[in-house]
Amino acid sequence: MTSTNQEERRGKPWWSLVDPGKLDQELRRRLLERLVRKHGVKATSDLLGVDRTLVYRMRKGRVAVGDHHISKILSGLSMEEFEEELTLGEKLEALGIISGERINYTLLLEVLAVALRDPYARSLILRYVTQHYREDLREMLESELEMKRLQWTKGFEEYLRKPHKGKPIIREDTLTYYHNLFKKHLEGRKLSRSLVEEVAESGSQWLRVVFRHYARYLYTRGEISHQTLHWIEIRVPGRRTQRTPRNPVIDYDVLRSTLEFLRESNWKYYVLYRLMLESGLRFEHSLHMLSSPQLDGNVVIYDRVYPRLYCDRERGFCRLYIGFNRGVKRAEFAYTSTQTIGMIKQLGSLKVHRRSVERYAFKHGLVMPGLLRKASWQLLIASGVPREVARFIHSRFGELRISESYYENLVSEADQWYPRYLHHLSEQELI
Repeated sequence: MTSTNQEERRGKPWWSLVDPGKLDQELRRRLLERLVRKHGVKATSDLLGVDRTLVYRMRKGRVAVGDHHISKILSGLSMEEFEEELTLGEKLEALGIISGERINYTLLLEVLAVALRDPYARSLILRYVTQHYREDLREMLESELEMKRLQWTKGFEEYLRKPHKGKPIIREDTLTYYHNLFKKHLEGRKLSRSLVEEVAESGSQWLRVVFRHYARYLYTRGEISHQTLHWIEIRVPGRRTQRTPRNPVIDYDVLRSTLEFLRESNWKYYVLYRLMLESGLRFEHSLHMLSSPQLDGNVVIYDRVYPRLYCDRERGFCRLYIGFNRGVKRAEFAYTSTQTIGMIKQLGSLKVHRRSVERYAFKHGLVMPGLLRKASWQLLIASGVPREVARFIHSRFGELRISESYYENLVSEADQWYPRYLHHLSEQELI
């Protein structure tokens, strides 16, 4: 299992590059067993040039699998089958990351650097580290912060006038106000975790602004790391208007009666409401999609071909590509039940202005269509679907950073979790 360059690989079978000396007897027996499962005992004995009794004794570990048998065994397997039989430690040894009890730290860091480029892999690594080494991280961060004392200097003042990020401070009275705040609350104090927590909980939004400016100033001078700056900016909010989040409480009894009324009185609007509830599409996107439904053909996303309409009949759901990308608000896929897709096919098209739907809902005391997306989000989270997957289902791309590999993961995870949401809607008697 030696690492080779392209020139060595060219013109040679892959198994000729495997060093039999690095394969222990346990791995050799597993490879032999794999060969027997694939071709049978007779074909294996013919390939190795030995009788079936010897093959049996080698499989049982009574006779060692010799070096001269390895190339013959591997010639009957594909490289993928060979790699499947390797344990994690054997793969790491093959990559050169470990050798016995020694670790190649340089190569290990290179592998991590490549993995950290992918957002999904980075989140997995960070989650693992914070879960198992939270106290170690806190101590490391604390030790870095404790080395700095905060001082208002000419350099910091010049930085405020010409910052690397954000607008410059050009008014002298603003600089004076910042200076007075700094002298009163920050001057001479250690940049410690307790100080960061104190500033974060401060009622003065301008003190938080000055503190964030100073953290960026230290970063531009190379006195704190990017990770520390990122942590400070997350922990210490900037100048923001404090608002109570608008999370309307949806009365599901009213929603249930709304759907029942529409099913009996206005079937076209019932299809619209059901689509918005199941998919979480915005009102305008749902109207756009129903005005001229496109259900046939394929689409290409990140160089991968997806069917425009994919349905899993056994699990009762469909995934329809919308591809509405005009403006800031996007819509990628619409996840629905197979019954709703059938209704959409039966409907054909629905060409109606959004105001007509809103006036109809208001006139009959129904849940307004704009609330269906919020109701869908609350029900989606209540059903146990992970937030990251729920954001993808709802096309909340402003809250997601998606790479090519991560996109494919989210599509498969959404396909896996979505039937759980449909089951929850059924339990609530909403579909």
